[in-house]
Amino acid sequence: MVKRSAKRLLNKFSSCFTILETYFFAILIGGSVGLAVALMLYAFHSVEASIEELWTQQPFMVMLTPVIGLLLSQLLVLKLAYTKRAGCGTHAVLEAYNFGEAYVHPADTVVKTTASVATIGLGGSAGLEGPSLLLGSGIASLFNTILPIKDEDKPKFFLAGAAAGISAVFRAPLTGVLFALEIPFRRDVEREAFIHATLASVISYIVLAFFIGAERLFPPIPRPILPSYYQIMLAVLVGLIAALIGRLFVRTYSFLEKISESLRREYGPLKVAIVGGLMIGLLGLIDRRVLGVGYEAIHEMVLGRLEAGFSLEATDFREVLIVAFLLLILKVIASSITLNFGGSGGLFIPSIFVGAALGYVLYFLDRSIPAEVYVMAGMAAVLAATNKTLFTSVAFTAETAGPATVITTMIAASVSYFFSGNESFYENQLLHKISEEEYTLKEAYVLLRERYPEVLSRIRAKDLMTRPRIVLRAGMTVAEAIKVVENHILRVFAVVDSEGRLIGQCFIENLIMASRRSKDLPLILTDIRDALRVHEDESLGEIIERMLEVNETRVYVVDQEGRLIGVITTRDILRRIIPYLMKA
Repeated sequence: MVKRSAKRLLNKFSSCFTILETYFFAILIGGSVGLAVALMLYAFHSVEASIEELWTQQPFMVMLTPVIGLLLSQLLVLKLAYTKRAGCGTHAVLEAYNFGEAYVHPADTVVKTTASVATIGLGGSAGLEGPSLLLGSGIASLFNTILPIKDEDKPKFFLAGAAAGISAVFRAPLTGVLFALEIPFRRDVEREAFIHATLASVISYIVLAFFIGAERLFPPIPRPILPSYYQIMLAVLVGLIAALIGRLFVRTYSFLEKISESLRREYGPLKVAIVGGLMIGLLGLIDRRVLGVGYEAIHEMVLGRLEAGFSLEATDFREVLIVAFLLLILKVIASSITLNFGGSGGLFIPSIFVGAALGYVLYFLDRSIPAEVYVMAGMAAVLAATNKTLFTSVAFTAETAGPATVITTMIAASVSYFFSGNESFYENQLLHKISEEEYTLKEAYVLLRERYPEVLSRIRAKDLMTRPRIVLRAGMTVAEAIKVVENHILRVFAVVDSEGRLIGQCFIENLIMASRRSKDLPLILTDIRDALRVHEDESLGEIIERMLEVNETRVYVVDQEGRLIGVITTRDILRRIIPYLMKA
């Protein structure tokens, strides 16, 4: 009895100690990140002020400073970084979290943060949240290495560092928490890191506010705006248009990424950086506000006071409307060039800028509603569409400019989030949190990519696939389908049409549910779900990436006419690559 009581007391003490240890580590990470971001912002503002003064005295330098910024960024990354690729900091963090071991190398933390300061300070179009996110996750990675943190807790502290970085740079702790939890997945949330992220985010904000101040990024909206039915309908419209603009932004970014990769292979990264810098400089000559972070232009749009650009003069509202639309287009192009042609930074604030410009355009088409309603709704909606972070979008606008328009903002962001589909800036942003089987596949993929990359490109779908044991015909009834599958232990079955073309896949539980309604129901009218398709010449690397992206444990191999010829499961892949994993 005494032994049992002592054991219970010891377990309680151990549990209490673990909780306190978690709190202490999260606070330590948050404080360190807040201080580091404060130093980064000080360095950035020093560079930015010098460049602004230079542009004022020598306007033609607008053409040259972005070239220097992208070239310097590319050189720093190539010579000093651990991973030799510049670009968006969020991509690097997601790569580490979803496809690595939640670890950013110290060299990448320092070098890529410096490269971002150079890129944005000298006129590149990108957001400061990229280096802040990288700085936060990098510092957390360092603490994960030197502190006695369990392996299963390291990803949580990694996200806590990321949350602290966002919290500090935006002076918005709730935004930091939500962004860190939402960004790993397009349609899911990383709930397990909530406590860690919250503690680190709040402490980071307090430290940053102590050194730099707690003023908001944008001018606060002084009065609450209660939406009418008309405003609610307009918020839905803003969301629909923002979904289209968001997809345009994502596709422009992806298109320029492919072009830059092709140019880099042919001419080398330094020449590509020079070309990218010159293109950004040309865009800056049209309107200088598309360069850098763009906070001032967003200020003007939130207040409804957008003025003439650097080379354009606006004398009436039609010309201001043209300027706002031009800013939208130029920012999409400038940001996509910056982060694909050698620069470093983030895509969060460019999305906010584009959304503000969209809201301002819509405001000038219907000025019966205050500008801030349109602008705030546009900001949140475009961010939700491009980053797949619904709650972050609403929290950001509320924390940085006040909660006056939170209802219309929430409506617009929700519509945009769902109607923009699964497209996102980040190809390494998973659709959902993965299962244990998918996690095993991910770990195997990471190991192969590091040790035996040639295996991922050499093995093809035709080398992995097996003939499907059971195939259901769409013309069958539910009763006939159940009779076919009842003697097999499989759970998922391919469904084809009369010519053998793959339609989708059917789960045994769906057949059972359908049989309760009517056994004579045609199979085609039951819940047949979409199936992931590949061709027989696709590589193992491509297959695994697609499986992880949509959280599937099987893919179906089809010919050029779409006829089913084979199936590949996670187990088939693991069975084939086990010899390489054993040697790694």
